[in-house]
Amino acid sequence: MSGGVKGYQWPAQPGLAPVVRTVQEVTGAYSARGNRVMAKLWVLDYEFASHGVCRVKSARAAWRPRGPRTAHLYPPGVAYWEDAREERGVRHSGWFCFDGGEACGLARMVDPAKGYMRFEDREGAMGRLIQEAAEAGRRLGADGFWRAQALLCMAVDLMVSAERVDAETCVIRPEGGAPKMSALVAQTAQYLRDHLSGRVTLEDLARRAHVSVSTLSHRYREETGETPMTTLAKLRVMQAKALMQRGLPLKAIAGRLGFVDAFHLSKTFKRVEGVSPRKAMG
Repeated sequence: MSGGVKGYQWPAQPGLAPVVRTVQEVTGAYSARGNRVMAKLWVLDYEFASHGVCRVKSARAAWRPRGPRTAHLYPPGVAYWEDAREERGVRHSGWFCFDGGEACGLARMVDPAKGYMRFEDREGAMGRLIQEAAEAGRRLGADGFWRAQALLCMAVDLMVSAERVDAETCVIRPEGGAPKMSALVAQTAQYLRDHLSGRVTLEDLARRAHVSVSTLSHRYREETGETPMTTLAKLRVMQAKALMQRGLPLKAIAGRLGFVDAFHLSKTFKRVEGVSPRKAMG
């Protein structure tokens, strides 16, 4: 595996939580020296290969090994130390840095005495999400934000549904413990994420998937708990909130996100969020 860095860093997005700020995948030589890290954001630090040892909160804490397919979740402001000077071969690491971990219950998962939570990713589900997000950042740059954001939310789902083993260790259940998403539903969900600004109908989705509208609707609802159009509305409203925070008027946002007009956007926003756009902005 050749060395290199994939990923991207996005600006803050007020009003979204959790929200991705940085994703990276790194391959190459191990560091020739140990290092201390203390980030202002939440960090989900992932090792695809063995990565020496680490300790958390105190320079006097016991060292713990970082084996392959393990992730560490660090809250903002927690110091941790890494030392991979005894490793040989190729380093392969990745991470999400994000805001708003408190809003999705991650703070409750971290024992204050330990300062972090360790996740065993035996099937590699978490690693695949980080790799896909890093590739989206590399390939799409700023336009890759929403794909990376969706992948971060999937990573959060894996964490909150993981099986706790002890005070500092959880085991990830692939796909959050739910049945694996079929290719039909996964492709439909991806198409929705990629076409937030265009006109999308159930007939279009079914035709692209080479199934009937009833088959698509039934399979999608069975696996996700909602209709494709509900998913599309939620994704559009999520992006609308970010654009509102940037000061764009509803009329301009509606045009960007496939709504008929500002009234249509407001109606959909209230149905999804329970409040009007004006109240949501305070």
